[in-house]
Amino acid sequence: MLFGFKRLTDPAVRAFFDGRFAEPPLPEAPPRVEARLHRGRWLLLHWYRHADGDAVRAITTLELEGDRVARLENYFYNPDFLEDLGGELNVPVRVNGHRWFLAEVQS
Repeated sequence: MLFGFKRLTDPAVRAFFDGRFAEPPLPEAPPRVEARLHRGRWLLLHWYRHADGDAVRAITTLELEGDRVARLENYFYNPDFLEDLGGELNVPVRVNGHRWFLAEVQS
């Protein structure tokens, strides 16, 4: 998530995002990650700074086995999950659509 930040802020790359979700974060403000324990499970909230304030644009869930990460799942292209969990956590959320590419127009 953090390595894709430069792509997300690049206008040339944003052309590939669905325009409804293309509002970019501020390029001079790198994202930050906040760890939260929620319902007995660790989450990583990926915060991005926008002109009108910070918002979570992705959430990563972690499953731990002892002191090791056994599994992680990232939710960037899952607007329903982001909005539901963001509401539960009482954090502002920006969704990114359902996919990184635009569907081709059939002629």
